[in-house]
Amino acid sequence: MSISKINPKFFLGAMLPNAKLLSSKVDTIIDQVNANETAIAAVGAELDAMNLSTNVGPLISTEVVITSANIAAMYAAPVRIINAPGDGYVIQLMSAVLVYTYVGAAYTGGGDVTLRYDSGGAAITTTITAANSFAAAGDKVFSFGLLNAAGGYTMPINTGITITNATGAFVDPGPAVGTGKVVLSYRILKVIE
Repeated sequence: MSISKINPKFFLGAMLPNAKLLSSKVDTIIDQVNANETAIAAVGAELDAMNLSTNVGPLISTEVVITSANIAAMYAAPVRIINAPGDGYVIQLMSAVLVYTYVGAAYTGGGDVTLRYDSGGAAITTTITAANSFAAAGDKVFSFGLLNAAGGYTMPINTGITITNATGAFVDPGPAVGTGKVVLSYRILKVIE
């Protein structure tokens, strides 16, 4: 909806000095707003012509901090890294990287670390061994590979994603132990109208 030009002479009941100069500045702003509106409408028409669906959300990139307490507890209580998206939606994981910052001493115990859907769902990434993750004796950066079964991969509706380890709890050897983060990218897809 275009904005109409006016010729202001009064503002809040008072006569404006140099109303002609003000009017020309206002006209310039209105012309730019109207031009932007036309350009936005043209882009909208192009998107419609490309038949893009509004059911595919934007690519979301984020970092999730994994605390020392999370690391020690993740065997029994997987750590949520992406919340459930809501009824009718699924999470399409695009990439994930584990970054471990070593501080003072390596965790002991533990097991392979992986990402999976909530509630004991199937792993959706390759695993990272304990030695290459939280039991490492130094900083580590490790890329999770995305799994894809031969016939495709089932993405459960309204289900979040967690990080966990498979075989046993990591044990905190004492103070000043390391922390991690998961750097990930994903989309939310609307699958049920």
